Amino acid sequence: MKGHFLRHFLISLALMCAISSPVALASSTETSRHILVLLAYRIDLYWTQALISGLRDAQQESDVPVEFYFEYLDTKRLESRFTPAQLHSYLIDKYRDTPLSAVFMEPDTAEQMLIHNTSHLLEDKLVVVVGTDHQRIAPVEPFSYVVKRNLLQNNVALIQSLHPDVKKVVIAGGAGHTANWLRENALRLAHEQYPQLEIEVLPPLEPQAFIDALANQPDDAAILITTYLRSPAGLAYNTPAIAKQVLDKTSLPMYAIIDPLLGTGVIGGDLFNARESAYLAMKKTLASLEAGKKRFSTVILPNRYRFDAEALAEHEIDRAQLPLNAQLISAKPVVAHAADSTSSWLSVGFILASTALFFLYRERQKLSQELRSQHSMLEARVEQRTQALKMMAVTDSLTGLINRGEFYRNLKLELRHLRNGPEGNHFAIAMLDLDNFKRINDRFGHPAGDKVLISFASRCNQLTRGPDIIGRLGGEEFAILLPHTNLQQATSILERVRSEVATMRVDLDSGDTVSVTTSIGIVVVDTPSLSTREVMMHVDQMLYTAKTQGKNRVWASCTSTLNANKPKQAELV
Repeated sequence: MKGHFLRHFLISLALMCAISSPVALASSTETSRHILVLLAYRIDLYWTQALISGLRDAQQESDVPVEFYFEYLDTKRLESRFTPAQLHSYLIDKYRDTPLSAVFMEPDTAEQMLIHNTSHLLEDKLVVVVGTDHQRIAPVEPFSYVVKRNLLQNNVALIQSLHPDVKKVVIAGGAGHTANWLRENALRLAHEQYPQLEIEVLPPLEPQAFIDALANQPDDAAILITTYLRSPAGLAYNTPAIAKQVLDKTSLPMYAIIDPLLGTGVIGGDLFNARESAYLAMKKTLASLEAGKKRFSTVILPNRYRFDAEALAEHEIDRAQLPLNAQLISAKPVVAHAADSTSSWLSVGFILASTALFFLYRERQKLSQELRSQHSMLEARVEQRTQALKMMAVTDSLTGLINRGEFYRNLKLELRHLRNGPEGNHFAIAMLDLDNFKRINDRFGHPAGDKVLISFASRCNQLTRGPDIIGRLGGEEFAILLPHTNLQQATSILERVRSEVATMRVDLDSGDTVSVTTSIGIVVVDTPSLSTREVMMHVDQMLYTAKTQGKNRVWASCTSTLNANKPKQAELV
């Protein structure tokens, strides 16, 4: 009887603690959010699991109760019953009586809705698109975006930088809209930016055909995996396993756009992380819902260069060659050695089964296990929160670019590389300022000005190269760091930015359309002794000259020329 009483006492005590906890109280007083998540990939794939994990982690940190509803939009599997338009209508009917607050989807699904004109079915919801962007999806559509830009350009530029002898890049991907867009973009990229580089885009193939096609490439080739590999019929494969089989047959360098391939022998790349992106998107969504908003400004995810340390060593790539913000990981899995308490538990259980001590021991074991589990969960949340805070600390909240402090940190690193590098080394820095931007704010309001700044940042992201680093210094002033770039290359790149911005049109919520121009100052830093302040003074001088010479133009020079006080300046109209 004493044991029975003790057992119930401990259970009651635990329940009282749980009921009185802040989390439980918060849950009872908060209004639940109902969020529908439309998945483009199978639920068992690592990508999908990572995306779901990111959503749940952000929700648990916020203490806002959320009911998630997950739907897998596999039109291949359902094509005998549904067209995409019918499927979208069916889902809306299915959740008609559910008070949905928001809908998450991937770009493939968003594009399907735009193509089949079914986006109006969600017009009263906050619709969030998470993933890599399509050029066909524009900010004027009724969606909010958390996207990664220029993944293809960044990784092709990375391959060229780390493997200058490579003459061919073989790109393999899936059969969905993302893969098709990447395929089209790769061909455009080869024609416009890398005419000397052969880019081959593999069509969807069966697994063994993929392996043979990639393993039998010439010695001067490199491989880039873009998305999950799919068959011609749209069936998704175990892409990490296929990548590993390819690398067992060839020593060619392999790069990727999605992070699940790290650990298979893939070197790395500018990678899209589904968990981090979904986590950030969920944070933004809950904040918007709390503020009563049905849409938020586009969030552009920063470059995330990640590399497998062992693969770098295998291909004899010096870490000094990597982009400044690169992260190194170990491909070796971390094996957790949990304490095996089962046997001891059973032993004690058999010995004390008929006594009150058995119940005490069992309850203590349960409580201890719960404490260990909560401790591990808290550690994981602290780590996730730390990473999120680190990202927030270096990111401009409006445009998604790096902020002033982070840009200056990268500039200091580039100056250090210049001082410690070989003679003749150089890099370029550009400062961009929107002309007459104050007029837009004064006439249309600051929300309109914010939309112009977001569009401008997005256009700059699209027009620059992978290694280039873009930051917002404040207001309408931006800066771009261009490693290993001479005066002619820098003026060519920034002149293209200037001319493209001049043709840009931004549609405002008021129905008005505005256009902007930008003045650009460039300095090629070829003087290792300069300080950060001196470099910024020189580039600011070039920007000032561009402004005073009529705006909407590029003005450029070298620090060696400026220091010698020679009037060798190049002006481009």
